[in-house]
Amino acid sequence: MNTDNTNNKKNIKVITSENNKELEKRLKELSQELIVENYELYKELENC
Repeated sequence: MNTDNTNNKKNIKVITSENNKELEKRLKELSQELIVENYELYKELENC
């Protein structure tokens, strides 16, 4: 077993919305855009 690889994996910092507020903001923006887009698509389908 190679201990160097094991040690390297432990040092990886995972970026999440909890530790990156810019990412959190962007995810919220994208979610809102998708909600609007899905709503518009739904309305189009409803009117067919």
